[in-house]
Amino acid sequence: MDIHTITGTSPTNRVTFASLEQTPENTRLYTNGSSVVELNRADYLTFKNITFEIEGYAYQHVIETGQYSKGIEFIGNKVITDSERSTLLSLGGEALNQHGKIVGNEFIGGNYGVFFYGLPGDTHVQIDSNRFEDQYSMAIYVERADTLLIRANTITKAEDGAYGQYRGIYIRSTPHMRVEGNTILSDREGTGIYLDRNYDGGTKLISNNVISLNSTGPSVGIYSYNCFYLELYSNNLYSNSSYYDGSGVWLSLSYYSTFKNNILYNTGEGIVLHSERSSGLDSDHNVFYSSDSVYLASTPTGTNGEGYTEYNLADWQATARQDQNSLFIDP
Repeated sequence: MDIHTITGTSPTNRVTFASLEQTPENTRLYTNGSSVVELNRADYLTFKNITFEIEGYAYQHVIETGQYSKGIEFIGNKVITDSERSTLLSLGGEALNQHGKIVGNEFIGGNYGVFFYGLPGDTHVQIDSNRFEDQYSMAIYVERADTLLIRANTITKAEDGAYGQYRGIYIRSTPHMRVEGNTILSDREGTGIYLDRNYDGGTKLISNNVISLNSTGPSVGIYSYNCFYLELYSNNLYSNSSYYDGSGVWLSLSYYSTFKNNILYNTGEGIVLHSERSSGLDSDHNVFYSSDSVYLASTPTGTNGEGYTEYNLADWQATARQDQNSLFIDP
């Protein structure tokens, strides 16, 4: 079905597609083709309490918006596919500007749950209180948002696919962000929250997240590459990794980070905090625990990333001058 021009839409005068019974179980849009919904230059639409589903088709987007749509809302929907190569919700450009948001949905299956690639400039993204389950590569991917809120999402049951290590939340080239109150549970090798080249000025708050990675392979709770001015507060990170590159938090080429009131717990003899070629770290009032005798690591700036040194807390306090009020204790 094609729907052509609807005039008069605005942030306060939206077009809403919704389940009459207000539950996605009773309203289902299904196809075995390439997509259920495609939006092209469509503004101020709301999709609410609907099930969108594709079966048996590879490389599809269950829902897709072009870069010139804006103000799109997805509230309380269920988006499903059985294809490990698919994307459940693919958004571009200004799709979430002008009061657009992704709130209270379920995303089940697929390669990516939500995939967003923005335009340079004033691009806003809100991903709030959703449930992600059974993705193969990433639950949430965001690139080139100006301001970003990822809050109170639950990410579970990462699948064992053929697409490399799993990442729960991946954020790239985004200067202002709040990633808070999310829960990420995975038995696969990979990363809970991956922060990539978010180096422009602006607040980057990562707080109150619970990340549990139960793989014995390389796994990192929060990984930061080439990011400036991160604020990491009150996160609770568990890892079972025994690898040197299995960490609670790994800061690589990341500068002026604040790291406080976090709990980092490792039962697999891996590193809980690794500062790699990163300067300006302010770390204190944290709780560290590992089954190994050395569990903190530092790689000096000006090196090629090799030659890291491992410490226990007392040596870390004396050498790195960090975590003077932190504890090594089983929480």
